[in-house]
Amino acid sequence: MADDAAANHDLAASIRYCRELSRRRGRNFYYAFPLLPREKKDALCAIYAFMRHSDDLADRTAEAEAIPRGPDAATGAADRSEVRKTSAGRSAASDADGGTGGGRGQSEAGVVRAEGYGRIGTAGGAPGMETAPAASVAADAASAAEALRRWREDLHAALDGRTGSCPVWPALRHAVERFSIPRRYFDELLDGVEMDLSISRYETFDDLYRYCYRVASVVGLVCLHVFGFADGRALECGEACGIAFQLTNILRDIREDSGLGRVYLPMEDLRRFGISERNLIAGDPEDRVAELIRFEAARAKEYYVRALPLFELVGRDSRAGLRTMMEIYWGILSRIATDPLIVYRTRAGLSSARKLAIALRAFLRPGPPEIPG
Repeated sequence: MADDAAANHDLAASIRYCRELSRRRGRNFYYAFPLLPREKKDALCAIYAFMRHSDDLADRTAEAEAIPRGPDAATGAADRSEVRKTSAGRSAASDADGGTGGGRGQSEAGVVRAEGYGRIGTAGGAPGMETAPAASVAADAASAAEALRRWREDLHAALDGRTGSCPVWPALRHAVERFSIPRRYFDELLDGVEMDLSISRYETFDDLYRYCYRVASVVGLVCLHVFGFADGRALECGEACGIAFQLTNILRDIREDSGLGRVYLPMEDLRRFGISERNLIAGDPEDRVAELIRFEAARAKEYYVRALPLFELVGRDSRAGLRTMMEIYWGILSRIATDPLIVYRTRAGLSSARKLAIALRAFLRPGPPEIPG
C-alpha cells in the first residue's frame, strides 16, 4: 500500500515536472497540447521532456548540467533546489521548437541545479568565425557522448521499472506502457542525437534524410501511438511529417547552426547553386543563397503534402492537436519560402498570437490542416 502510494506520488510529481518543462520550452509543440485529452497531453509532455533533455546533453548547454541523475536529486527537486536562469539550447522535438536536431533557439528557462550527468562544456563555431581549439571541441564531444551513454543507460533502466531520480522517468515509463510505444524508437532518437557529436556536414540528401528520420520522424512515430491509429498508412505519413518539420527547422536555423559549426543543407545542393559554406554562413551572394533556400523549402513542402492524409488516420480526439502542429510549422516554412533571407535577419518563427489563433481555429472549426497541396 505504502509503495503504491509512493509510486503514485512520484508519477504525479513527474507529470507536473514534464508539464512545466513543456510549457516553458516547447514554444511550438505546446500550443497543440491543450487541444488533446489530458492523458494524451501528459504523455506528450513526458515524451517532449525526454527529447528536450536529450538535445541539451548533445548540445552541451547549461541546461544539460541541471538534469538530475544522482541519488540526492529526488523527483520534484524543483520545489527544493536552487533554480537559476540560463539561455541556449535547441528549439526541438525536441523542439524545442519541434524536432530535435537542426533547431536551436535562444530561450530563458529556469533549471534545477542538481547532481546530474556531468559538466558539459561549449565549443564549436562556423568556418571564418572564432572557434575553440580542436582539442577542446573533441573533449566537449567526448563528454557529451559519455553523458548520452549514461542517459541511454538510465532510459533502459527506467523502462524496465527502475526509474531512479530523474523526474522525467516515471511519466515517460507510464506513457510508454499506456500507449504501447515501441521502445526502439527512443534508442533510434538517441542514435540521431549522437550524430551531432561526430557529423557536421551531409554530402547528399539521402544522408541528411537518415539524420532527419532519427531525430524527427521517430518523434512523429512516437506521437502517433499517443494519437492513436488503426491504418498502417499512418506510419508512412508520420515519417513524412517528421521530415517536413525537421527540414523547416534546418532552414530556420541556418545562421544559428553555423555558429555551432554545423551545416545541415546537403553539400551537393550547395554545389548545385554555386555556393560555398562561407557564402551560406554569410548569406551572400544573396540571389544564389535565396535560390538555394527556396529550393530546400520546396522540397520540405513535398513532405508536408505527403503527410496531409495523416489527419484522417489518427484518432478523432487528436486531430485538432495534430492540425495545430502542422499549421504552425507550415507557417514558419511559408515565411521562409516567401522571404528566404529572413533567416539571416531574425528567427523566422510565428508570433504567440498567430500560434494561438491557429490552435483556436483548429478547435473551433474542425477540418484538415490548411496546407495547399
